[in-house]
Amino acid sequence: MVLYPLSIALVGLLVVSRKGRWSVTELAGAGLGIVLSLGIAALLNFLGDRYNFRHDMTADALFTLSDDSKRLMRTVEEEGQYVQVKTFMSEMEGMRFQDLMKEYNHQSDHFDYELVDPQKNALQVEQNNIRERGTSIVEVRGDGQVRSERIMQMSEEALSNAILKALRARDMKAYFTTGHGEAELDQVDGKGYSLLKGRLRELNFEVLGGLQLQDGVPDDASLLVVLAPKERFSAADAEVLGRYLDGGGRALFLLDPGAPTGLEALLDAYSIELGQDFVVDLSGLGQLFGADVSVPVVINYGDHPISERLSSGTMSFFPLARSVRPASHRLKNPQIAALALTHQSSWGERDLSPVTGEGGQVEFDPEVDLRGPVSLAVAVQAEPDTSLTSEGQVRIVVFGDADFASNEYFSQQANGALVANSVEWLTEDEDRLQIADRRPAHNPINLIGNQGSVVLWVSVFVLPFAVALSGLVMVLKRGYQNYKDGFIAWLIYSFASNAVFLMISATVALSEAKGLEGQVNLIMGLLSGAVAYGLHRRAAWAWLPSIAVALLSALGGFWVIPNETIQLLYAAAFITNVALLVWIRRVFEVGRETA
Repeated sequence: MVLYPLSIALVGLLVVSRKGRWSVTELAGAGLGIVLSLGIAALLNFLGDRYNFRHDMTADALFTLSDDSKRLMRTVEEEGQYVQVKTFMSEMEGMRFQDLMKEYNHQSDHFDYELVDPQKNALQVEQNNIRERGTSIVEVRGDGQVRSERIMQMSEEALSNAILKALRARDMKAYFTTGHGEAELDQVDGKGYSLLKGRLRELNFEVLGGLQLQDGVPDDASLLVVLAPKERFSAADAEVLGRYLDGGGRALFLLDPGAPTGLEALLDAYSIELGQDFVVDLSGLGQLFGADVSVPVVINYGDHPISERLSSGTMSFFPLARSVRPASHRLKNPQIAALALTHQSSWGERDLSPVTGEGGQVEFDPEVDLRGPVSLAVAVQAEPDTSLTSEGQVRIVVFGDADFASNEYFSQQANGALVANSVEWLTEDEDRLQIADRRPAHNPINLIGNQGSVVLWVSVFVLPFAVALSGLVMVLKRGYQNYKDGFIAWLIYSFASNAVFLMISATVALSEAKGLEGQVNLIMGLLSGAVAYGLHRRAAWAWLPSIAVALLSALGGFWVIPNETIQLLYAAAFITNVALLVWIRRVFEVGRETA
């Protein structure tokens, strides 16, 4: 690869030296100078890469990491860990996030990132089970172990917390209760919940089913899940759940409508009202997707970290759901928020006979039923019982439906994201990094009065005209002799191009049965071609016809060309040609005298 171009260069040097243009000594000196210049440039590039200084001059410090992120990367280095981020998006997407990862990379040599275009790398998308563009897999490597987290948010807070979570790498276990007719996790058909189980494993959970509450909740439980129970919880089981929550436990409840669950009093203690109803949705959104009124479609979400991660306008489906809403009291003084709200044309139907198979009519009764919009899920955060624990917080998420997380609906719109976001919020650490998202500020330039007109005239007309005028003055001072060859070349090119354009226009016009227009274009094209030939020969006879053809072309452009802007440019070009022909007339007079 190197010898071939080097041999060509040596042959060229010998040829040049033998022709007598340069001596071998001069060529050797020039070559040495080139080599030294390249060496200095390479050295400066190396030093600039190793020893550089960066200063963020943006007003909002857009290209500066927060102190928390800087400390985190120092911790990564001190522990001998390495961070690798793989983001599934093209190079034209997420430019702000790309700039952010560059800042992490500049902050530490222990950070690297890679962009994977999902359209060009379908195999990697399949292998990593990527469902959404912009998903990032964050891997922390060290001590022979690889710990990974995945995020969908493109922000410094999300990325730093993912690194922190993978760095700590605590084992998380999700226990599912049994003994009350709960759903099967390993069932792979539409009614099963194997996709939910797989998503929990992606979030680094060890999924453990078959928890009998009479044995108590294990101390290593990171999350307790109650999934679609069909039988009532006993008072003893509810008491076990209560003790677990009071001790700072984290629990996810997915409860279908029907008979009382035995958990009403437990949830009420945390200001959660579990409705004995099912939601009827008359908004018509469900019908657009082939569902009936028993499938509420949600596009309105509450103000909460779980729902704020969802894209605006994303829908979620809740087949046969009950209402779950904040109660009127606050016995434990919890922070409670509704997560998903139905359309205002829906209601909570208190007559459960259509659900229990006893028949019955579905009709809104303002005296009994719950008027919409109806809350289908709530999230609660409360302080634990200090007699049981002195740290941590109680966190509960309750959905009034379990089917929305089943295999049939898990991948529909925001359904899976709602469950995954809930699990992440339930189990996140209390010392989660809080980093404000920095966005470029919108700073428009407001022009007052005639300032806009002044800027337009100065930038578009005055300055270009001044440059053109100075060039014209230089040309006039030097005389036309220094420019005649270039001017004639331009005139030949413009008239020849005009001939081709008019010939094509004539062909199109004649094919469309526009006889007069086609004939005129044909004659003008032939004249332009003849003039171009005469200018090429610098024939004396070509000067006057050239002016005539230029004037006719300037006028005819308004007839042939439909676009007004191009019409003006076309006319200006040929008026300029007339001026050039007048100015270099002596060339043709000399040609006549010579002839």
